Amino acid sequence: MENIGSLQLAWANGYKGNRAKYITQDVICFKCGDTIKFVGEDGKESMFVPPSGESMGPLTVHSVNKVFAYSENNIKPRIFCFQYPSFTKFATLTDGAQLEYLALTFSSSVYLVSLSGVPDYQMIIWRYTDQMKLCVQDMTQMTPNCLSFNPGNWRQLATGTAKELTVWNVEQNNTQFLVKKQCHFHRLPEKNFVGKFKFPPEKGRSARDEPASKSSSRQARVNFQLPISAISGLTGDNLEKFEDYKDELDRLIPVSMSWQTSGDLLVGCTGGQLIKVDVETDSLTVLSLVNTMPELDPVVEEENKDAAGETRESQDMPNKQDGIAEKIGGKRESQDTGMLKKRHGTAEKVGGRQRSQDTSRKRDSMTEKMGGRQGSQDTSRRRDSITEKIFGRRESGDMPNKRDSLTGEEDHVQDKKQRDDNKSIKEHDEKQPKDSEGQAVIIEAKKEGGDRILPGSLNCMALHQRGLFVAGIDGVLRVLKIIKDQFIVVDHQDIGVPVTSLCFNPSHHMLCIGSKKGSIHLLKPESISTVKLLFDVHYGNFLTACGLAGSSEYCVTVRESGKVQVWKSDTGNLICSLSIGVKACSLATSPLAHMAVVGSETGYAYIIDLNTLDKPRVVYSIHLHRAPIRCIAFNEIGQYFFTGSNDGFVFVVDGRPSKKFEPLGYVNCEGDIKGLSTFMKDGETRVVVSSDISDSPSPKSPANKLTSFKLPADLLNGLTSKHRSLKCDFRDDVINQLSFNFSDPVYGIVLTDNDTVYCLCSVTRMLLKFHISQELRKKVNLEEEAPESVAKAVIASRLEYRRRRQQTVSPAITSRRRMSVIGAGMADQSGGAGSGSTGPSAEVDVSTKPSVSGTSVASQSGGAGGGHGTPEGAGRRMSIFGSMVDQGPAPEPLMVAPEHKEVSSMDLLKIRRASMAEGQMSGILKLVTMMKASESLIDKDTSDSLAAQEAEKNKDPFLTASEQATGHQLYGGCISMSLHHKWLASGGGDGQLIIRPLQSLNDRLIAFAHNYWRGGVFNFSFSPDSQLIFTSGFDGTLCCFKWNYTASGHLKGRIAADAAAALLMRLNSDQMREDDMLMKMKVWDQPEKEPATDKEQETADVEKEIDDAIENDLIYTPSPPTPPEDATWEEIKRNEAHLEEEKQFADEKLKLRIEIRNMRRQLQKMMRENEEVPAIEKLPNHEFDLDVDEQKRLHEQCEIEVQKLREEKEYQNIAKMYLTEVMRKECWDEMMVKGRGILSFNTGLEVYNYPLKERTKLELRELEVIQTQRRIEIAELQARKEIADVINNIPTDSATPEDEHVETEDVKLRLLREKTALMGSLGFEVGGESDLFYSQFELASKEQKYNQVVLLQDVIYRIRVKFNKNFDEVFIKKEQEIQKIKEKNKRVRKILEDLNLPNDTVYEPELGPVERPEMLLTTADDEVKVEKYLTPEQRQKMEVDRKKEEERKLKERGDNWRERGLDQMMGGVLEIKREDELKKDIPIPAFMQEKKEAEWTEEERNIAEEYLLKVKTLEEERDKFRKHLDLELKKTQTAILEGTQAFDEVLYQLFIKKVKAESVIYQEELKILRLRYSMLTEEEFTNYEKELQEKLDAVKQSLQQASSAHGKAKSDLDAYRNEYDIHVADDKVHERMFRREFQGLSNPLIDQLFKHYKKRPRGQKAKIFDSPAYGPTSSNPYFDRPPTAKRNEDERYARKAAMAELNHEKNIPEGVDNQTWERLCAYRLEKMEKEWQVKQEALTLAEMQAFVHKRQEDEEKLRAEIEEIIETINKLRDWHRVFSTDLEVQLLLKQGQVEVDPGSFIPNYKMALLIHREVVEDLNKKIRQLGERKIASMVESKDFRKGIIVLEWEHKRMKMEMEDLKNRMRDIINMKVTREIQVFLAADDFDALRNQEIITLEQTIAMQERHHERRIKEKKKALKLVKKSVHQMLEKNNHLETELDKLNLSVSERRHIYEINPEKLNELDREQRYKEIVQRRKLIDLAKAQAQEIAMLRTELERLRMRTFPALVSLDH
Repeated sequence: MENIGSLQLAWANGYKGNRAKYITQDVICFKCGDTIKFVGEDGKESMFVPPSGESMGPLTVHSVNKVFAYSENNIKPRIFCFQYPSFTKFATLTDGAQLEYLALTFSSSVYLVSLSGVPDYQMIIWRYTDQMKLCVQDMTQMTPNCLSFNPGNWRQLATGTAKELTVWNVEQNNTQFLVKKQCHFHRLPEKNFVGKFKFPPEKGRSARDEPASKSSSRQARVNFQLPISAISGLTGDNLEKFEDYKDELDRLIPVSMSWQTSGDLLVGCTGGQLIKVDVETDSLTVLSLVNTMPELDPVVEEENKDAAGETRESQDMPNKQDGIAEKIGGKRESQDTGMLKKRHGTAEKVGGRQRSQDTSRKRDSMTEKMGGRQGSQDTSRRRDSITEKIFGRRESGDMPNKRDSLTGEEDHVQDKKQRDDNKSIKEHDEKQPKDSEGQAVIIEAKKEGGDRILPGSLNCMALHQRGLFVAGIDGVLRVLKIIKDQFIVVDHQDIGVPVTSLCFNPSHHMLCIGSKKGSIHLLKPESISTVKLLFDVHYGNFLTACGLAGSSEYCVTVRESGKVQVWKSDTGNLICSLSIGVKACSLATSPLAHMAVVGSETGYAYIIDLNTLDKPRVVYSIHLHRAPIRCIAFNEIGQYFFTGSNDGFVFVVDGRPSKKFEPLGYVNCEGDIKGLSTFMKDGETRVVVSSDISDSPSPKSPANKLTSFKLPADLLNGLTSKHRSLKCDFRDDVINQLSFNFSDPVYGIVLTDNDTVYCLCSVTRMLLKFHISQELRKKVNLEEEAPESVAKAVIASRLEYRRRRQQTVSPAITSRRRMSVIGAGMADQSGGAGSGSTGPSAEVDVSTKPSVSGTSVASQSGGAGGGHGTPEGAGRRMSIFGSMVDQGPAPEPLMVAPEHKEVSSMDLLKIRRASMAEGQMSGILKLVTMMKASESLIDKDTSDSLAAQEAEKNKDPFLTASEQATGHQLYGGCISMSLHHKWLASGGGDGQLIIRPLQSLNDRLIAFAHNYWRGGVFNFSFSPDSQLIFTSGFDGTLCCFKWNYTASGHLKGRIAADAAAALLMRLNSDQMREDDMLMKMKVWDQPEKEPATDKEQETADVEKEIDDAIENDLIYTPSPPTPPEDATWEEIKRNEAHLEEEKQFADEKLKLRIEIRNMRRQLQKMMRENEEVPAIEKLPNHEFDLDVDEQKRLHEQCEIEVQKLREEKEYQNIAKMYLTEVMRKECWDEMMVKGRGILSFNTGLEVYNYPLKERTKLELRELEVIQTQRRIEIAELQARKEIADVINNIPTDSATPEDEHVETEDVKLRLLREKTALMGSLGFEVGGESDLFYSQFELASKEQKYNQVVLLQDVIYRIRVKFNKNFDEVFIKKEQEIQKIKEKNKRVRKILEDLNLPNDTVYEPELGPVERPEMLLTTADDEVKVEKYLTPEQRQKMEVDRKKEEERKLKERGDNWRERGLDQMMGGVLEIKREDELKKDIPIPAFMQEKKEAEWTEEERNIAEEYLLKVKTLEEERDKFRKHLDLELKKTQTAILEGTQAFDEVLYQLFIKKVKAESVIYQEELKILRLRYSMLTEEEFTNYEKELQEKLDAVKQSLQQASSAHGKAKSDLDAYRNEYDIHVADDKVHERMFRREFQGLSNPLIDQLFKHYKKRPRGQKAKIFDSPAYGPTSSNPYFDRPPTAKRNEDERYARKAAMAELNHEKNIPEGVDNQTWERLCAYRLEKMEKEWQVKQEALTLAEMQAFVHKRQEDEEKLRAEIEEIIETINKLRDWHRVFSTDLEVQLLLKQGQVEVDPGSFIPNYKMALLIHREVVEDLNKKIRQLGERKIASMVESKDFRKGIIVLEWEHKRMKMEMEDLKNRMRDIINMKVTREIQVFLAADDFDALRNQEIITLEQTIAMQERHHERRIKEKKKALKLVKKSVHQMLEKNNHLETELDKLNLSVSERRHIYEINPEKLNELDREQRYKEIVQRRKLIDLAKAQAQEIAMLRTELERLRMRTFPALVSLDH
């Protein structure tokens, strides 16, 4: 194909919100796939295509220098720098990364920073002008979220990851550059933190920072704080991972950055927090939002007012849809999109609110969704174990992938974040209105609800003089004002779309706002109320693109969101858009009419009229499928179009508008349809369909089935006769349907002439060519070619492969592994199959995206790409960064089981043909695996059955490729054919578009269409004339390629164009007719849906009607079915066929129903008769079942279910049995002493033994070694002691044996107590004695502590063994006691039986599960409460055993001579017992029963007396025997009780021993824990010392490097200083040589020239030319700080301009010729250059001096750090020594010997002392003596004090008595003698007098009551009179009121008259006042007189009372 020409990218479209930046004042650039698009503010576009054709990495732009740079995506990628607008490559930066670049960013100067990914992770700073690598810095292995240079100082840059924030500083030493950390925050604050953050140290955080645990609450002997690294034993990266694992706080995640003019760094976080970093002070502050607006400057207030006032109303848009208006998602669609109208009688609003409604609620909901998602993202990913969490290799997929916010990066990895954000934000489907010319108009956006900062609101930041502009996913642009540690929202504006990019133009007069919704807006910062839409290409992935109706002028595309768009093919401009309202899956355009057919996820096919491009319309809709329509294809002339879905139907629809798009029928195709392709020849339309027939098909799986059929030319003639039924399914003989199987799954399908099919193999990735025909199907016969042995081999090999795979691979569907894709030529060798992934993504996760795969695009030729997609092995998240790769399962290799090794190559071919696809084998494999899970291969019977199933299912022949050609390098792909059927094209996951001629498939033309990193090509198609190729990729871009023909290729291109022109000419008349019909069709309206009915209720009603009919013996006639409201066309036809069938066979069905009713009656009659016959004649009910086959089927089905259930239970039982066996082995069989207990008889006490395992040989050997070692140590110590005694002449103890026993018992007891106290336990009392123990005061070394631990463990073991012996003895005693009780109970039962008493009160003790735990291991039959299931074999065996037992019993019942002899000779007993004899009654004589007593004879009387005497004697004997039995019963029961009580006492003593043993064991275990803690602490000391030593070595190495760097820098400084001195001297020499230079001139002239020589330009300020960013009118906050390179260049330019003016001829002095003046100018210029050079060298020298000074400071810091580390090591060693010598000893003391305050729970022994007991006792003795003396003194003092107190009490008592007598005397004197007292004193009988008075008073009371009643009656009468008078007075008052009104009126009139005459009025007033004064005086006199009279009366009254009641006046008064 290369001789034809090459493919050239014409244009590319698609914008997903990646970084958009200004490259000039009015031009914006951004990445579009693997191209760079440049869009001007006027809408003009241009494009840059990389010359290499490789995929692009990150992009960055330098707007001041008009430079852009991008990186490659391959091995050792390069960075290319281009100049705009010439697109001249001026720099190539190499050796910066091995595999990938993560980010690129320009500084404001001439520097570029790059961040590389795996495996190097380096930050490199370049000077791109001379391609120099300045410095390299290693970075942490984390993906950066943001990267930014300081615009005011290029030496500062900041990086941020998900956990860290770092500010770097670049230092320079002439040509040497060094980057250092200036600020580093390795851990950010938590999300709810506000204020200044005090961050923890980076490493070695001490234990005091951790919360105190329970173990740390004990008293510590070491106050030295050890860091976590020493405690955990971790260092380096492992320690950081451990700290990250322990850190459970939800911390801030930086996502955007901006530098303030002050040098502070502002960082935006994902949660909406704003951080300010003060670089100078190394501090971090989380700013707080202030709601109130502080007072601003008047200028700012005026600007805000102006900004608020600049509002414009929206321009009125013409109604271009003729009244069609639909609102989706609360946003108004653009009128020119022709939005689909859904109507329920009126216009309907779908999905919510209008734009004018409150958007704050929507943002709240978005925030909630986003918060939920982030919460999920910020949570740490848990793994299977803590080890993996801390130390496991961290997959890069677990790291946050937020590269979209990288400054200057074009975000080739941001699509994953955008995809996640799409899930959290409501779908935005709005478009800005446009004018008639298609230009965006300015609209007034909303300003509401922006005063809050929501999560995601600070994802983008840009600094302006007005403030900080921020925006995010909530779609609100905010202007923030930073005031100290707070910020306020000065202004805000709702953009309406999520914002992912913010960028100012160089002059900061325009803001570019990019959105992932596919739009870019422009906004003026001075007034943000107006937003201008630059362009809007909408959002969503492109599914496919097709040419329009035989012309290459326009291209039609559809996005997965349902947006249909029409593009200009030559320029790529968007013409119009239309949304169908639902998600789309496929698209095809008709060659017959200007229309397109869109397949949706709901199964509808939408017909879109595209005759009027500015008014696209949906004119018709057909509901064909219940599933998404994956494939649509037209035939060559557009007569038919075909649709396919996963329901297995291919519908044939008339594609002509004149026929109203009538469906003609359908074809049944097995499986999930993946692709469709058509070919037309001789009027017949041949169709091939590829499908997936596996058990679990998915949109990603490839096809493994091929179905072909043809439509005859006369299909429409007699269409109904070509249907099989009224359901409109075509007959096989009409369409000649054939089915085939692919040997390997394939992608895509294309049909050409001669029934040739082309596909892409999913296994070999080759292009395959097949020939299909009827003869091929007849030729191949699987039953002959696939013998059973071959099928068995296939099954066995598949099972073996599954088994091996399960052992090595995780059983999940997708395995995650780490891989790196190197270059475009490397292919992933993992298998897998899949069809159709989703839209573009930087890391495509096919399992999470909506299914839009399997899309087929049909061109006019009928070729269709069959279901392209990324398979499970290739459509994965693939990244060269080392990110996570989702790979599907590899294809199962064709293995042969061991028993089938002798399979020939021919058999292998048969196996390949006989094997089914993966899905077909899955059911068989599951069944075999379930039945034989424990075996690696299946047995012979199962193989036979599976082989039979294999042969039964696989009836279709397998296709064999007739030709293969090189395909693509990665999995997946699609395929298509040109219209003239000469060129075959394919696209794959490798991103390549391959075109090849059909005559030579290996002759390929390759074009790189899309980035293979993101999944490659998704779909493509030829234009109708094959001159253009439209491709859509997973990167979300739409590309158009055009031919660049060679000289010989023009002819072939002309052939393709002529073929399209010929077809267009042939269809011209039909096209015009169909277009007219299409334009006449009205806009399609959605029919109104009726409310859905309850299907369950309908079913219940039908069942009830059937039951009623059966119960009433009626004939039930079902009602005709009705299709559902949203029924498909096939369901409607099926329903119509059913109705027609009902109508046709109505009579026959009625007859059948009557016959069935009669049969039912007859059966019921027979069943009733059967109930009445005898049981022997009764028939079982199943004999009346007429449908024997159904009965058999139900039985078989039941048996199958039972078998499944049985197998399931068997597997469950096997699992439980295995678990039981494991538990029994570990907890029972391996135990040397089984755990059991003993229960008491009466008290409920339980005592358990110690379960013990047998010690291993290794443990015993270790114990023996330690014991031997300890004995040797003791012997060696004793020997050394004896030798020392001999050397020191110490006499040996020569005491005799008799003297040794002289010691008293008290001394022995005291020594034993001391030994016990110092040992810390009572082990010697319970069998734990040992002489091998180390003294607790001697445990200094780690080895001694370890040996002590082993010895203590041995002691614990021996204590338990000894207790178990005692336990066994007591257990034997209980068994003996139970045996005794059982023997006694036999006698008790006999006695109870003799006494005729119940036996249920007998106490029968038994050993239960506690005492015999082995009982728990077996299950008795009586424990099972359900009936046991017996198999037929078991039942048969039980029946045989029962018969044998009956025969045995019959034999025993025969002639038994033993029993017969015993009965005859001894009465049936061998021994006569007394109780048996007493039970016998004396027989009554016969005459006593026959005769009366009077008739007895004398003899009979004697006999009767003897009988009575015997009876009396027998009764007496019986009474005696009964009393004897009672006594014996009581004695036996008492003996049993005493025995049990005695045992309970023994058990209690055992319990006491157990408690004591437990306490001793706990004491020993406490010792062990203390020793282990001590050893652990020593290990921590060792670890910390080792860590410090390593750190010291590292710091020393750093010091060595710093010293060498300092020395080198110093030597460089000296060398440069010498050079500088030389240049300074040279400059001075140059000035001295002036006169020599002009020595030929006169001295005055030379002096004059020297003045001009010394003259310099004055006030020449450097002007910055061609840079609007730093002009005087710029709004750039850094306008006064241009970059150094720019400033130097501008200064040089200004200096040259000033020198030109200075060198002008007008400045030539007189007498100087031009030649001399030119010499002077040249000499002066040389002098100025030297001065400039000296000045620059002086600056460089100062910079080098600063560099040397910093290196010196670094060296000093390192030395100080070394000293600090050495000091820390010395302190650590001191503390280690103290810890080793300051031993922790466990003492065992009595409670009274511990005299420390116990505190709240644990005593604090910090200030306690351990002293000897004798010291305390002596002290106590002295204390007691002093106490006794003190008590005696106190008693004496008490007695003396007691006498004093008694006297004081007596004195007080006497004084009180005297006071009391005085009071009594005073009371007597003052007491009044009343009449009563006088009467009492005078009367002789006072009581009688009192009684008389009482009688008189009672009579008086009675009389007064009578008088009172009489008065009451009088009062009532008077009351009546008063009421009557009151009534009369009321009437009078009413009359008076009436009169009063009249009088008032007359009075007022008279008063008015009187007021007229004031003189008379004054006279009247004087008289009136005089009368009032006189009256008042009289009243006063009267009051005085009355007061005097009352006073006189009061005096008289007092006198009379004193005379009546005389008083005795006190003498004192």
